Amino acid sequence: MQSGAADIGVIALSIVLSDPMRSAGRYWVIPPDSYPRMEQGAALLKRAGAPARAFHEWLRGPEARGILDKYGFGR
Repeated sequence: MQSGAADIGVIALSIVLSDPMRSAGRYWVIPPDSYPRMEQGAALLKRAGAPARAFHEWLRGPEARGILDKYGFGR
């Protein structure tokens, strides 16, 4: 969402690459070597049910990887 309160800002690349934001302005990717790598992950609890287990498996597959790559995760 754009309020118009600032001319510039630092936001997640995933937001910049989303459909509503893609054509709303210009962006510059901050070079990855200029900040510590931000590790992200997923956790599956022992008591997780079948839907959670299926989602966890899907996250590890090629379809999810494609979506994550599309929105700048893993760059």
